Amino acid sequence: MLYRRMLRATGDHAASENLVQEVAIRLVQRPPLDASEARLRTWIHVAARNLIVNN
Repeated sequence: MLYRRMLRATGDHAASENLVQEVAIRLVQRPPLDASEARLRTWIHVAARNLIVNN
């Protein structure tokens, strides 16, 4: 799901893979304080959107 979102935004498979990996790294380095499923999903999508905008 996240990969497809990145692929739609970038149009590039390699860039999409790199962005998904960057989201995973950010999740490990700075996890959200409240790790409930809904909040975690929101956090992941916000991080993904921020990466898309900044790249």
